[in-house]
Amino acid sequence: MIQGRATTLIDQRSSITAPADVARNRGAVASSASGSAWTRARATVRTATVEHKFLALLLVLFLAKGVAISFIHAPYTGHDEVAHYAYLQTVAEEHRVPVLPELERWRAAYLADKSYIHDRMPPEFWQYCRFTTRDWSPGCGEYTSPVYAMTLGGLYFPTGWIYTANHPPLYYLVMTPLFWLTDGLSIDGQLYALRLAAIPFGLATVLFAFLTIRTL
Repeated sequence: MIQGRATTLIDQRSSITAPADVARNRGAVASSASGSAWTRARATVRTATVEHKFLALLLVLFLAKGVAISFIHAPYTGHDEVAHYAYLQTVAEEHRVPVLPELERWRAAYLADKSYIHDRMPPEFWQYCRFTTRDWSPGCGEYTSPVYAMTLGGLYFPTGWIYTANHPPLYYLVMTPLFWLTDGLSIDGQLYALRLAAIPFGLATVLFAFLTIRTL
């Protein structure tokens, strides 16, 4: 009876794996999985056609270029980035798309009480006014506060209006969730996030262009 219990105890102990052995086993499994994944990747590259290798190279180069450009260029020096941000801010915060000003209606309101009724660039972007179109830049560098009206030939005209308001809203609707998620960042930080988020659109364009040419 005692011998039977001892045998059972020995069998139980022999079936227990030490923690170090478990860690080694897990490491071996992870290493094996990593190695097999790398092996599969190398095999995929070797068996890929020239067309697929060319496409992969294009996508990698486009991705690298997009990331580099996103951080190399100073904030809001890109094409119409101030106006694009203003459009996106209007969509995200006011839940509507901006509109271009109606000159006569705007002029009547301004002459009545000097009020600005047009959708315009946020005042914090006055520091970047030199990167916008000339309608907001005549006073850029001369005034410390944003300029939203000017005279020309004795007539008043709105300035600083969101001139991208003639763009369709799909892109801005897609970017709205990202605008909300990055709301705690500075306007410069938000811009970097938005620049990076635009890269997949470019990658999709490269892919669709490749597929289109391939079918011709």
